[in-house]
Amino acid sequence: LSAEIGYFLALVFVLGILFIAQQMLVLNREAKDAQKIPIDKIGIMSYDDIEKMFTHVREDDSFSADKEQEELQKLPLLKRIFRKKKATAFQLAFSLFKEFKTRGSTASFTEITDSFIQYLKDMFNPFLTRLAFLSDTAGALGLLGTVWGMFMVFYKGDVEQEDILQGMGIAMATTIIGLIISIILN
Repeated sequence: LSAEIGYFLALVFVLGILFIAQQMLVLNREAKDAQKIPIDKIGIMSYDDIEKMFTHVREDDSFSADKEQEELQKLPLLKRIFRKKKATAFQLAFSLFKEFKTRGSTASFTEITDSFIQYLKDMFNPFLTRLAFLSDTAGALGLLGTVWGMFMVFYKGDVEQEDILQGMGIAMATTIIGLIISIILN
């Protein structure tokens, strides 16, 4: 059973690393796409310059959290992970621009920004939930190994030095590995 616990611990660790790598790819792609937005120049740009920045964007490309969630759920997992979309910062800027263009005021900017921030939090929460689950699972598997090692020590009834060392070795190794994986994933 101790080997099986080791396999499960390795599986939990690999899954955690894969989730972290996937999230890092998304954040890296997001950062590269956001660098294309001239944030430092927007304050001094004229309305016409800002409009030119968005002229290549179709009207239906604006940000909609509900529309984005619906489209995202339709995609298979791999396409969802590696999908190419506009930077979220660009989506927000375009939504604010479109709102200003249609209404001529900035009154609803706070609502749009708050909705957008909530959308980003909702997109990040599944990642955090998965990592927390894997971290807890690694800790629980380490504890299971500890209990199993102690069980091996006391199960036979007559305690020999070799049995004690083997059981305690399993208990210590699985506890340490489970804790290390849990800490890394946390």
